[in-house]
Amino acid sequence: MPRRMNKDLRVLSTGERLWLWRRHRGLTILEAAARFEVGKNRLGDLEREARDDWAFSGVGLEADQVTASDRLRLARRRSGIDLPAISRRLGVSRVTVLAWESTCDSRLVAFWRRRGFRNL
Repeated sequence: MPRRMNKDLRVLSTGERLWLWRRHRGLTILEAAARFEVGKNRLGDLEREARDDWAFSGVGLEADQVTASDRLRLARRRSGIDLPAISRRLGVSRVTVLAWESTCDSRLVAFWRRRGFRNL
């Protein structure tokens, strides 16, 4: 049975903290993996929580360091809806969706709220 999606964006999983930590530093998965001396596949698995041998529990952003833009990106990541599908549903380009994530556009916030996401 699949794991139920948490739609409260104040609550971060360990993998999400690691993913955000990497994004905030502008690191590719390959660069971050080199920093931690692990393979890129292992780091990707850890970010997606496909592995449970977590060795980086002290690394990552805390909830109070997460920006509103980060929460919109997390909604997209958690939902599993890819960027092309979101852009089609909103009737805008992918670039526009990414810009809306960066600027916390009210249309994108409303899109995720309609899908049950909280604390955007």
